[in-house]
Amino acid sequence: MLATLIRWIFLSVITGVIVGTGTSLFIHVLEFSTGKTAHIPLWMQMLFLPIGGMVNGLIIYYGYRNASKEKKDSVIAAVHEQHGIMPYKTLPLKPIAAIITLSSGGSAGK
Repeated sequence: MLATLIRWIFLSVITGVIVGTGTSLFIHVLEFSTGKTAHIPLWMQMLFLPIGGMVNGLIIYYGYRNASKEKKDSVIAAVHEQHGIMPYKTLPLKPIAAIITLSSGGSAGK
C-alpha cells in the first residue's frame, strides 16, 4: 500500500508540474499579446477582430485537415463519447487559437 501511495504522489507531482508549466506559459503569452494590442487606436482594433477570426479559421482548418473524423476535439465529447481521448493536434492548436482570439478582441467563453 505504501508503494501505491508513493507512486500516486509521484504521478500527481509530475502531472502538476506539466499542467502548471503549461498554464503559466499560456497566461504569460496571453498577457504579453493582449498588452500589445490594448493601447492601439479603436479603428485598428476594429480591423484586428475579423483578421484574428480569419487567422483562427485558417489555423483550425489546416490544423485539423488530415485529422481522423472519429475523434472530436471537444472536451465534453472526449469525456462522454471517446473515453477521454482527444486528438493530439488539439494540444497546440486550441491554446494558439485562444490567444489569437483574445488578443484580437474576440470574446471567448467556456
